[in-house]
Amino acid sequence: MSDKKNTSTFINVVKLIRWPNLLIIALAMALVQYTIINPILNYNSLPIMHSGVFVLLVLSTVLLAAGGYVINDILDVKIDLINKPQKVIVGKKYPLSLCWELYWVCTVIGVLAMLIACWYNHTFYMATIAAFEAALLWFYSSVLKKLPLIGNVSISILCALALLKPMLLHQPAYATSGIIFLVLGYVLFAFILTLIRELIKTCEDVHGDSAMGAQTAAVFFGVTATKIIAAVLTLTCMVSVGWFMWQQWLSETFWTNDFISFGYVALFVQLPLLLLLYKLFTAKNTPQFTTASMVAKIVMVTGIFSMLVFYWVLFI
Repeated sequence: MSDKKNTSTFINVVKLIRWPNLLIIALAMALVQYTIINPILNYNSLPIMHSGVFVLLVLSTVLLAAGGYVINDILDVKIDLINKPQKVIVGKKYPLSLCWELYWVCTVIGVLAMLIACWYNHTFYMATIAAFEAALLWFYSSVLKKLPLIGNVSISILCALALLKPMLLHQPAYATSGIIFLVLGYVLFAFILTLIRELIKTCEDVHGDSAMGAQTAAVFFGVTATKIIAAVLTLTCMVSVGWFMWQQWLSETFWTNDFISFGYVALFVQLPLLLLLYKLFTAKNTPQFTTASMVAKIVMVTGIFSMLVFYWVLFI
C-alpha cells in the first residue's frame, strides 16, 4: 500500500511540474550550447563554457520553470476546476501545503544554482536574471495572467530567455557576431511560437477565465479577435521562415548540403505552421483549441530541433 501511495505521489508531482515542458527547455538549451555556441567558439579557437557551469544553468532554469508551474496551479485552482476539473492536482491529488513546499524548494534551489554558476563564471549580473524570473513567474500567476496580452508576453519572454542564457553567461559567446545572429534567430522564433500558444490557451480556457473575472486576451478582445492575432503572428513566422528558406535556395552551397536543412525546414517547420494556421481558423470549441495548441507546441519542438540538422550539415 505504501509503495502504491509513493508511486501515486511521484506521478502527481511529475504532472504538477509539467515534466515534458521541462525536458524541452533542457534540450533546447543543450542544443543552443552544443550545436551553435561551442562549435563556433571552437572554430575561432575561443574558450567554451565549463560543462559544470552549463549544468547549473540548465538546472536553475528547469527548477525555476517547475516552480512557476506549481505556483500557477496553486493560484489557479478555482479557474482550473471549471476549465479542466479532471486534471486538477493541487488540493485534490496532492496536498496544498506540500505544493507550497515544492514551489519554494524548486525556486530557492533554482536561484542558488544560478548564483553558484555566476560565481564560478564571474558573470554576477546573471544572478539578477534568476531573481527576475522567479519574481515574474509569481507576479504572472497572481496578477499578469488575468490581464490581456501582458501575461502572454511575459511567459513568452521567459521562454525565449531560456535559449538566450547560454550565450549571456559566457563572454566569448556574446562577443561573437555569428553566435549572436543565430541564437537571436531561435530566441525570436521561441518567443513568437510561445506567444501564439499562450493566446490559443486563452481561447481554450475562456469559459473558466470569464467566470472568475480574469481579463485574458480571449475574454477581453473576444475569441475571434484573439484567433486573428494568433493567425497574424503565425503568418509573420511563416514569412520569416520563408525568407530564410529563400536565402538558402540562393546560396552557392544549396545543392551540396543546404538542400537537406532546406527540406527539413519545409517539411517540419513551414508545413506544420500552415497546419497551425488552418487549425486556428477552424477552431470553435475547447477540444479544437487544444489541438491547435498542441500543433503550436510541435512546431516549437521541430523548430528548435532544426539546430541539430544545421549542426550536422555545417560541422559534420
